[in-house]
Amino acid sequence: MIFGDLPEEWIDTLYEIMEENHSSEPFFQPFTPLFSKETLQQSLPRSEPEFIDGIYTFKVSFTNEIWRDVVLSGIHTMDDLHSIILEAFNFDDDHLYSFYMDGKKWSNDCITSPNDSFGHPNAAEVEIGEIGLKPKQQFLYLFDYGDEWTFSVELDHIEEMDSTPIEPYVKAKNGEAPLQYEYDEDYEDDEDY
Repeated sequence: MIFGDLPEEWIDTLYEIMEENHSSEPFFQPFTPLFSKETLQQSLPRSEPEFIDGIYTFKVSFTNEIWRDVVLSGIHTMDDLHSIILEAFNFDDDHLYSFYMDGKKWSNDCITSPNDSFGHPNAAEVEIGEIGLKPKQQFLYLFDYGDEWTFSVELDHIEEMDSTPIEPYVKAKNGEAPLQYEYDEDYEDDEDY
């Protein structure tokens, strides 16, 4: 192994640690002799949020006047949230999408479409209840990377309870949904389509 410019005593300690079996310990445990407690606490990944079971109501807004309330359970995935948003706004599911959890388009803090291959968490594998969302928390939903349809998503509330298998549904809506494609409006009148 190449240790670069590490002090000799660190290298000796690393060799000793590598010879021991640490498989049952938290991953950082073998490194505790090398760093101060404060440094380790600041550099380690934080614990995963606890799964919050229940019924989640989201307000999905295209504009202040055009919005939909959608309801899912904590065991539904972010891909299920994507699907009910598209259903609520009458969009076809024919493009990639991402949820930007920090609300910033194109940030790395995202959960992406199952067909997106950039190494971010897969929306079909991330359950809503495991994200650690809090009421009134907002994030951004971006659909179609070319046209960049953006929707603000806010967790309105969680009715905490054991998950009951519910079908995601649209609870309320306001305003006319935008047309996904310009030709949608003239589709029925034009025989060339």
